[in-house]
Amino acid sequence: VYKRQVVGETNNYEVLFQLLVQMTTYDAEILEKGLRENGVQTPLTAAKSHLKSILLRAMRAYNSHESAQKKLLNGLADLEFLAEKKHYVFLRKEIKRLKKIAIDYEAHHVLFKIGAFERRLHKETAGKDVIQGMEEILKEMNAYAVAFQKELAMSHLMDKVFVIAKKSGANQLSDLEGLLESEVMEKQANESLMTQIYRQQIKAIESMLKGQLEVASQYYEDVMALWKTKPHLISEHATTYRRVLGNYLGISGQIGHFERFSEIIGALRNSPVVQPADEVEIFHISSMAELTWRMGIFDWKQVKPLLARIDQGLEKHAGHLGKASILALRYNGAVFYFLKGELSACLKWLRAITQISSTEQRMDVQRVARLMSLLVIWKRRDLELLEYEYRAATRFFKRLGTGHIEAEGLRFVNELIKAASEQAVLRAFKSFANILAKQDHQQHFAVLMLRAWCDAEMEKKSGLEILQERY
Repeated sequence: VYKRQVVGETNNYEVLFQLLVQMTTYDAEILEKGLRENGVQTPLTAAKSHLKSILLRAMRAYNSHESAQKKLLNGLADLEFLAEKKHYVFLRKEIKRLKKIAIDYEAHHVLFKIGAFERRLHKETAGKDVIQGMEEILKEMNAYAVAFQKELAMSHLMDKVFVIAKKSGANQLSDLEGLLESEVMEKQANESLMTQIYRQQIKAIESMLKGQLEVASQYYEDVMALWKTKPHLISEHATTYRRVLGNYLGISGQIGHFERFSEIIGALRNSPVVQPADEVEIFHISSMAELTWRMGIFDWKQVKPLLARIDQGLEKHAGHLGKASILALRYNGAVFYFLKGELSACLKWLRAITQISSTEQRMDVQRVARLMSLLVIWKRRDLELLEYEYRAATRFFKRLGTGHIEAEGLRFVNELIKAASEQAVLRAFKSFANILAKQDHQQHFAVLMLRAWCDAEMEKKSGLEILQERY
């Protein structure tokens, strides 16, 4: 048996694993040939089956110490064993221990299963009051079932609200209000923490869609207060916890409430990490939030070292981050260097956007990045390259569409190309700045940034100075 599993000092399944890792497309014939060349005689079907079992056991072992849910499920298996063997003394003790953990972690689905063992134990060991005891157990199980059903219903309602929030159209608010009339939204006694958190998030989304960002921010404040009542549950719902913090930071950043950013970003970075995806999520949310915070309070000295850390993080996590996340982070970094006048650094961050593989995510970022690239090239006075890039940008916008800002921006760049004197350039700046001034620049970051750049060019100042002084 040993000889069938090991070649020299190498395990057969390690050989199979390494061959699978190296394959870009699965091909059973190539895999079998590779096994034979490495001296493995085990049939491929058997080897794959055993390797799968090894990997699944390793994955379970890797996470077993982290999750209360896993401990509870293992505990249910222990209850089954003790009940089958009729070890009633041990069964009673284990039920009591497991029940306490399940209550602490609001695991209502597990409490319901524990109740079944409790009823079974009571039937087999109770004396005269067997009926009364059965009724008490049933009443308790019903309470757990109601709490669990309420949490499921609230979770499902929140998912539907998120779907409506992502849509646009005249019926968006009416569709949402129809959902919020559901009786699920009514408060009940003994609700789980997650039921309460879901309700507050739904109300926050409603407020955001109505443009009531201050109200939405307060709902997220309430959510955070709820988490503090049962901090041990954070480890069980770490992803939900991080996304709630991210939503709070996003809304607060929009309305300029940065008072708690340091505290919340710290909580985010200290949230539980079980697998690599958690580390990626923490990096993305915390980096975006801190960048928004530092730029929002004009803390320019902290922005540059922060961007260096973000650049390193993007290199490290690029394969696991979504394109929308990468584009958003790169865009904010490019804006900082654009307004600071560090053209080489700005172009580096812009090229990471304009040269990204084809995607329709964050087209707003991709369009403005194209326009910024043209302005940077003009600033470097490389007019030959500018004309080439201008034509390329025109083709890009023609193919994928453009908004009002980008259309006006292209017209502005064309005027810069044709300008024969400094006065002509200044007239072009003033014309573009006046057009931008008519936009709602308090709500549109691209307009705000471009207008600050125009003003800075006319007044021979840093765009960061203009931004801080006027906007």
